Amino acid sequence: IAPSAVDRQIIQLEEELGTKLFERTATGMRMTAAGEVLVDGVRRWRRDLLRIRSEIDNLVGLRRGTVSIALVEGAVGYVSTATATFCRQYPAIQFKMRVFGAQDVVDHVLAGEMDIGVTFNPPDNPSLRIERTMIYRLGLIVRPDHPLAERSDISLGECA
Repeated sequence: IAPSAVDRQIIQLEEELGTKLFERTATGMRMTAAGEVLVDGVRRWRRDLLRIRSEIDNLVGLRRGTVSIALVEGAVGYVSTATATFCRQYPAIQFKMRVFGAQDVVDHVLAGEMDIGVTFNPPDNPSLRIERTMIYRLGLIVRPDHPLAERSDISLGECA
């Protein structure tokens, strides 16, 4: 598409919305707050459309699509094993996984950028639905000659 055609479409949209979407300067264009709101809405619309297509596919018996998962580093092995089993049963469903810090997992799910999040200590937030929880066993690593090396169970207080 020619740049002039794109510019005409932007100008037409600005006229229809009654506000500028870009600030035009001698050095280029910069998105306005209204433009950022529009872009965010379009991105949400595209995600919703993908979700709706997936739901319609499920209604007609098709099982395909993409699921994005945000996860903390400690959950990579667990999630990889679970998705491998799932993929054998539903080979047309793809998984996109990204590793984040615990709070970033929550932020990406809340922003609608990821479908599912696997994190430690999720916050009590009415915008989130915690589907499952599990006890996560932590391991203590010490040298073989360390006084705790022979113990099979150690409390966090003993570690301190």
